[in-house]
Amino acid sequence: SRALTRQDRQAPSSTAWIYGTNTLGACLGAYVITYWGIASFGVLGSVLLTSAVNLAAAGLAVWISRREEKGMALWEFSAVAGNSKRGLLPYLVRRWKSALLPEKQKAERILLVVAFLSGLTFIAVEIVWTLVFSIALHGTIYGVGGVLIAVLAGIGLGGLASGPLLTRLEARRLDLGLSISVLQVLGFLSILGALAGLVPVAYLLNTLAGISFGRLAIHLQLVAVVLFLLPSPFIAGLAFPVLVRRLESKA
Repeated sequence: SRALTRQDRQAPSSTAWIYGTNTLGACLGAYVITYWGIASFGVLGSVLLTSAVNLAAAGLAVWISRREEKGMALWEFSAVAGNSKRGLLPYLVRRWKSALLPEKQKAERILLVVAFLSGLTFIAVEIVWTLVFSIALHGTIYGVGGVLIAVLAGIGLGGLASGPLLTRLEARRLDLGLSISVLQVLGFLSILGALAGLVPVAYLLNTLAGISFGRLAIHLQLVAVVLFLLPSPFIAGLAFPVLVRRLESKA
């Protein structure tokens, strides 16, 4: 993974922490939604709850970006002024920089919280959709398989698209924290959009189930499920590499 990330000692560690916290968040999301969420809040309430958590992650990303903008000029100044080993000013700058380090570490920890919440919401929504489409497709394996295919396809396509996206963001020197926030908000909107279109899609699936075209009908149902669910995992696939890059750029 070193060939694809920053060539320093902390980059692999940062990537490991991002993947680890994101996966643990997904694990917690799977537990909460499966054993508590759906039973307590129903399908609608569970989707709205996970959407709110996703929106909170977007808010954290904005907070980090705004907080670091204020200190960025002083931090760059300290990198220049602190190079000299003599004089009162370099001494004071080095002392100030050492005092600011905990703030940078705090920002990195909050980025890990964003990764954790992103994993939680993503897997929670996936479980809800798996339940919904399993019911819509009369308890057959096609409900589970269709959701899994849509999720994997979206993540894969989003991951492929994240490379050009990162290149453009860094070429224009756009803040990656704000970009993460925008992607989180888009993910929130995609979940609400899917929720709004759930009834028409369920009706379409039932209609396709009545078509006696054998495997053609099954594959038409798969296309409907994938097109319906694709935006959310696609955005997640876009956001995760940006989040990794954001943390590594501050390592």
